[in-house]
Amino acid sequence: MQNNRIYIIDAFPIDLDELPELFVYDVKTSGTDEEFHRAIGSITYCLYKKFNGCWVKSGKRIISNKCVSNEDMEKFLREMWSKNKFDKISEIKINENFELLNKEIADFVAKGLFLELEKN
Repeated sequence: MQNNRIYIIDAFPIDLDELPELFVYDVKTSGTDEEFHRAIGSITYCLYKKFNGCWVKSGKRIISNKCVSNEDMEKFLREMWSKNKFDKISEIKINENFELLNKEIADFVAKGLFLELEKN
């Protein structure tokens, strides 16, 4: 039997000098991978509503153009927990020693900056 799958790949150049400063947040959870991906997708929207900027899930990290201190992030999480939201997320901390992967940069541009451009 022949496999007739069609793959579509979008490729676009990214000028790294034109990107805003980016920040990486590590996320710790206590649930399954499925619960993690569901929660991290939702919490990026809540982070956008609280802190503005672009917040994008990429793998098991969040990429943003907003720097939020660990203290403010902890306050945000406590606020969410008090509303019975995101109880599977135990911690979101800024990673000050991060190295962005090409996929993470592409995710930020495609899922964050492009969407911001479409709004304006």
